[in-house]
Amino acid sequence: DGRKCHVKFYLLLVGLEDGRRWNLYTYKDGYACISPHKWGSDDTSSDTQVTIIRSERLSTVKGWGAWPAGYTTCKEVAAQVVKQAVEQGKLEGRDAKKQFEIFSADFVLDTSGK
Repeated sequence: DGRKCHVKFYLLLVGLEDGRRWNLYTYKDGYACISPHKWGSDDTSSDTQVTIIRSERLSTVKGWGAWPAGYTTCKEVAAQVVKQAVEQGKLEGRDAKKQFEIFSADFVLDTSGK
């Protein structure tokens, strides 16, 4: 309907005690962050330009049935990012210590969830 929006997707990453293996868990719901105003290049207000308000749970958004496909897309992209971080040595575990991180990722999806 002309408003800026994005999906807020939540993840839990657990580093196992061996310091090498990781498990990624994803929350099957999330939030649609929707600007309260239609976007326009002449409206530079933060209400229009910034979509940080978690407006609606994705499982309850009316008129957008693409979340099942969108969930799959978000999950696959997040898994690929974590895999690359581990392979490139940018994400390192600690021996004999279990560790975890809870974080979110923002996605912009089309009407088909891609």
